Amino acid sequence: MQGSLPIISDYLRHLCRSISELNRIFLTHLDIDHIGSATELQEETRADVIMHEIDAELVDRRNEDYEQLARSFPSFSTDEFSKLFRKIKSIRGVDFKVNKRVNDRDSAPRKQVPDSSEE
Repeated sequence: MQGSLPIISDYLRHLCRSISELNRIFLTHLDIDHIGSATELQEETRADVIMHEIDAELVDRRNEDYEQLARSFPSFSTDEFSKLFRKIKSIRGVDFKVNKRVNDRDSAPRKQVPDSSEE
């Protein structure tokens, strides 16, 4: 949700981590409770935002009208696309930059994070 940066920061501190350690933000889907703080997080951390290619395209083009956008996604049924369209139109104040687009075949690379207790 938007405005959750302090909650996220507190949770990371609880894990003996810092928000400055974030280098990737994985957004799993377009629901506002999943993407709402992405703008704040990206501004604070300069982390890469990673999102499925279809969701990223919808975010990039969220200001287009329904008919124009629907023509770009012919594989979606009218019902499926209507639900997606309502979701993207409800997104307000979201201005993050998607740095990497992934698809269903991709997997997330693992990166070792140093244990903060060893520092």
